Amino acid sequence: MPPLRPESEIRPESASQGLPLRRWHAEDEQATEWEVSQLIGYLIVGLQPDVCIELGCYHGQTTEQIGRAIHENRHGHLHAIDSDAAALAVARDRCAGLAVSLQLADADTWLLPQCVDFAFVDHGEPADRIGVLPRLLEVMSSRGVIVWHDTGDQFPLRRQLETFLPGTGWNIVYLPTSRGLGIMSSWPFTARPLIV
Repeated sequence: MPPLRPESEIRPESASQGLPLRRWHAEDEQATEWEVSQLIGYLIVGLQPDVCIELGCYHGQTTEQIGRAIHENRHGHLHAIDSDAAALAVARDRCAGLAVSLQLADADTWLLPQCVDFAFVDHGEPADRIGVLPRLLEVMSSRGVIVWHDTGDQFPLRRQLETFLPGTGWNIVYLPTSRGLGIMSSWPFTARPLIV
């Protein structure tokens, strides 16, 4: 694994969020924070998806975490893409032997699998990611979850998602990580009174 640096050195402009950025680590500004990659792996263990996709796998750090979680689950498969051939080669080495298919492709034109249970979206620039959302909604399973990286206040993606989502039946929760993580689901939620 390449050496990790604190987010406070990688993205000091994010300090305006008031988060202690030294607690998150990444290989560079393109890589997902290591701690966030681990969290996504735990989501795979908890959600038990069959069909997973990753749009923008870069060097495969999160790809590997998803692949290891799928191995632990003893079922499922990850289809991951990236548009950078050199980055994809690193990801291939990292994910050898895991239930992961890696492909050189562009997220905006890639033929998405059907009945996707879990999608991690981290391709290209955050402002350009929203364009894939209508296509994702068409292929997500009824229990599907879409996780968006870079949804912190410092990125336009969060505002784009909030503009797009009303009326779709999908909800989103934002987690306060150094770059922000948004978790979308259409799973029915019924508020129930707390019995004390």
